[in-house]
Amino acid sequence: MANKNTFLGTGWNFPIQFNSHHKEVNMISNTECITQNITMLLSTRQGERPMYPGYGHQLYQMIYEDIDQTLLYRMKEHLHYIFMIHEPRILLEEVEIMIKEEEENIILIELHYLIRETNTRTNLVFPYYLIEK
Repeated sequence: MANKNTFLGTGWNFPIQFNSHHKEVNMISNTECITQNITMLLSTRQGERPMYPGYGHQLYQMIYEDIDQTLLYRMKEHLHYIFMIHEPRILLEEVEIMIKEEEENIILIELHYLIRETNTRTNLVFPYYLIEK
């Protein structure tokens, strides 16, 4: 493992891949590790992982309610909460939730965050499908 001393963390690359030359799992580190963890957190429903039932989100329960400003606020607060608990390496600065009128069944979640250790600001747009593809 070449990245033993990374200060933002090191983890398995997803999807999991093996390096046959070194006979080990491919690893990622630093900002790439954070980005993949954010994507994984947004892709996981709470309760989906038997050994870690608190990991994930509850957005899928909210999307069947009437979409109004109150619901959007609750969704944003929920995202702030799950990132505070499950990804302490970042400070979630802003959450934008966009409903695509021309494309039914898709909500775009745009996250603006600061990586605490490096003071680096970045963003990520995650498509959340109301009907799974």
